[in-house]
Amino acid sequence: MDLSRNENIVLRELSRDPEKFISEDSLNPPEIDRRGVASAVSYLIKKGLVDLQLKEEERYDLGEEGKTYLSSGLPEQNAIRLIGAAGTTIEQLKNSLGSQEFGIALAQIARSGVKPIGGFISIDYELLKKLQDEYEKRRLALMEIEQSGRCSDLAALENLLRRKNVVVKKTRSIREIRIKPEALAMLQNQGDRIEVLTQEMLSSGSWKGKEFRPYELNPPVQISGFNFLHPLSFMIERIRDIFISMGFTEMHGNYVETALWNMDALFIPQNHPARQLQDTFYLEEKPALDDRDRLFQGIFRKVHENGIRGYSGWGSSWEPSESERLLLRTHTTVNTIRYFAEHKSGQHAIFSVDRVFRHENMDWKHLPELHQIEGAVMHPEVSLGTLKGIIREFYSKLGIENIEFIPSYYPYTEPSMDIVAEINSREVELGGSGIFRPEVLRPLGIRQKVMAWGMGLERFAMLYYNLDDIREIYNNDLEWLKTYGIKLSALKKISKN
Repeated sequence: MDLSRNENIVLRELSRDPEKFISEDSLNPPEIDRRGVASAVSYLIKKGLVDLQLKEEERYDLGEEGKTYLSSGLPEQNAIRLIGAAGTTIEQLKNSLGSQEFGIALAQIARSGVKPIGGFISIDYELLKKLQDEYEKRRLALMEIEQSGRCSDLAALENLLRRKNVVVKKTRSIREIRIKPEALAMLQNQGDRIEVLTQEMLSSGSWKGKEFRPYELNPPVQISGFNFLHPLSFMIERIRDIFISMGFTEMHGNYVETALWNMDALFIPQNHPARQLQDTFYLEEKPALDDRDRLFQGIFRKVHENGIRGYSGWGSSWEPSESERLLLRTHTTVNTIRYFAEHKSGQHAIFSVDRVFRHENMDWKHLPELHQIEGAVMHPEVSLGTLKGIIREFYSKLGIENIEFIPSYYPYTEPSMDIVAEINSREVELGGSGIFRPEVLRPLGIRQKVMAWGMGLERFAMLYYNLDDIREIYNNDLEWLKTYGIKLSALKKISKN
């Protein structure tokens, strides 16, 4: 039996401790990336060269609130910092924190017996030190979860899990493998065999006298027996068909955008965590803004700093240089807002299924490049009820009937909702939705209402096909494609009803 370079590398890693089952995630040979490891493990299992056992593992992820707290501090942390040893008035604390953060902070510190008296709030010095330590542990727990998906501080974790959209608990199956004796014998028989001939080997002559891996130059061609699309491509086509059948028009945009349109036009504050380097791919080049963009710079600045009539802005300074940064678009909503900036009147229903880019480390649930599904409608009669109805209709055509809407928060929509559904007996969050805020529409000269919703295609496909690792969606193994061909046929049948 012949082995590929990656399969040999993985087997050598396993041979270091041949009696032990080793998690696939812990295999990190420098010669190959995570995707190469996953593919090699799959082939080794198929060839019967490793023993396999599946293990359920609990992992944690930061919700939107958790990401905000990690960046700007937990509300209770910020509150006791402002209260300090001298104390402060409730009015001053509320003005400093803002109404939403103030309410959360007050509820948290009240559990430790800290309550306002006569409009004034203070904390005993000993209790203050205790709370500072306790709240710092919560912040460190958020940092640990963000970095590893785990949390060693059970008390802090319990508190964070009780709070909405701060920490989300996930359960997944991980593969653990152990090298079989016959695979160990194969490695020993092969010795120091050369897989790839490099320039260094040619220069040094180190290749001389060594055995090369044999390659079959005329292998027999296997007839696959099937000719349908890849599962992800199939889903993209089906989703396009659904949108078009509902009267929507497809839109497109550019991969490279300015922060002006990707962020500022959507009323995302310039100190928002999404703008940081760990979330966004920025380019070194500076764009040459045209006169129209310069005009919008002035408009967006006024909106961010001072708001519009009836609505307050963010109240923080707005830097033109920040809006001029080039980036790889982080969402397709930038396509939506550019489209409506060019089509300010009339009634429009538009959609896109296109690539977006996030500064994510590749793991079982994250990809740095993914597809986002987005739908949006401009109409004078748009309402929350209309949005719910269209979303239910859209997902019903994918065979998903049990849809729930959970109140949420997004900088550019109000009201906002998260879309939750039951897929393969699992309750999952599909994406976000809402009605665009006036601060987004009026600066563009739009007087009608706009509603929109979106979700990640890969995450949806991962759930729909009941996969435990998002990277499996791009697996090019023929057996995998044949297996999911059956499920694709079922999806086609559901979608046509």
